[in-house]
Amino acid sequence: MKQTKGDNHMCKYEFTGAERTVGGVTLRRIRAVRGFGDVEEGDLGGWVEGEKNLSHDGDCWVDGNAWVYGNASVYGNAQVYGGAYVYGNAQVYGNAQVSGNARVYDKAWVCGDARVRGDAHVCGGAEVRDASVIIGGEWDKAPLYIQGHGWPFNMASKTDIRIGCKIYPAEYWREHWREISADNNCKPELAEQYRLFFNLADAMYGLGGPIERSTEQ
Repeated sequence: MKQTKGDNHMCKYEFTGAERTVGGVTLRRIRAVRGFGDVEEGDLGGWVEGEKNLSHDGDCWVDGNAWVYGNASVYGNAQVYGGAYVYGNAQVYGNAQVSGNARVYDKAWVCGDARVRGDAHVCGGAEVRDASVIIGGEWDKAPLYIQGHGWPFNMASKTDIRIGCKIYPAEYWREHWREISADNNCKPELAEQYRLFFNLADAMYGLGGPIERSTEQ
């Protein structure tokens, strides 16, 4: 059952004929009919309800056991894979990735270079964008994200904070932030900036108390 997109030669996937029905919704498995991005012709993809869920343009793809259905759409260069579900009126686009057991639904958006993985749920009208990395928690509003002068800072779950490539529980950051700053050759004024970011997150999410200013500064 080749997906024709009006017999347009730019079609990039077809339906394999494999179907599964979940909650009254019929999902159909896709297969690439041409190479694009990291996908090669003939690669099996994930499951979509229909062509409206995955654009034929760009390098976007649904892979593995991921599901996209309802009025949800994946476009641009976005990737949905693993056991992730995107549904409702959600949108995943840009260079965003949704993976693991993550769920994106309602009217939520995941875009830019954002990564949503693990058991994270993004719902309501939440927007996860820029370079945010979310690994857990249910978010019906956008989680705190600050670009900073050194590295991105964001809430990665309800109890974890991500700075750059490091994700630790808030308690660990509180106890070890000076050592982490020193290990990364962080100048005192930059370390102070991230201390203030942490304290803002603590005020917003109740992370167990602020980081006190170092008496050595």
